[in-house]
Amino acid sequence: MLNFIIGRENIDLDKVDMDSRVYFKEFKKPEWFTDPFAVRIIKEIDQAEVIFEEALKNRFGHGMSSMELSTGTKTLLLLKNRPGHIYYGSLMGDNCVPFLMELVQAQKEDITLLLEHYMEIPDGYEGMLKVNGQPVSIYEYEMKIAEWCEHRDDPDYKWGGL
Repeated sequence: MLNFIIGRENIDLDKVDMDSRVYFKEFKKPEWFTDPFAVRIIKEIDQAEVIFEEALKNRFGHGMSSMELSTGTKTLLLLKNRPGHIYYGSLMGDNCVPFLMELVQAQKEDITLLLEHYMEIPDGYEGMLKVNGQPVSIYEYEMKIAEWCEHRDDPDYKWGGL
């Protein structure tokens, strides 16, 4: 299942890999890029092509570094190749959701993301979500995001989502 922790005030930030760009740079391996999943997300999200390992070609036909990939792609590659870590999901766009849910379906353990924005989850993924470890419907997830957004700037509000 996909487990969202909504709001950084609801988790010890020492447990979260907040900047996927940093972790990607540190941990990426050339073989990550030849995996069919990686080839697809690089093509669909970044409109780039994997030529060989980290040799990439952008949509204009020019060479590009793997470090130029979008943060969403980097986060997806980290989730696939370094499972068990909590990443900051608000660096991922909605174009990452189908690939994220594909990873959720393929992995045996939950994928946990810290989320501080509304991520559009299509109805087809009903029954695959948790918020703070508790199973929720897509509607309940949307209501929890709305509640967090409404009260996130109120220092006296104690969010009941924990």
